[in-house]
Amino acid sequence: MIDISKTFRKYPLEGLQFAKKLMEMWATKLKLEFPQYKFSVILTFQDDDTIVRFHRLRDEETQWINIDKIEDYQEGVIVMTV
Repeated sequence: MIDISKTFRKYPLEGLQFAKKLMEMWATKLKLEFPQYKFSVILTFQDDDTIVRFHRLRDEETQWINIDKIEDYQEGVIVMTV
């Protein structure tokens, strides 16, 4: 895993913009490589900490993040379903 957090520590807004672009790239890659599956691509951010994750959606499992209660999260959250 590559840690680029120090690069954006002084400029968290640029880090967030980079993470949003990375989120879009992951969504495209997942859709192309695994068209038979659905995924949630999740971006969370708080202060200078930004994390991009993905989660494969399965009918028999609950989602990693509860979309219906997204307002309850303390950090900022962006969720894309592909």
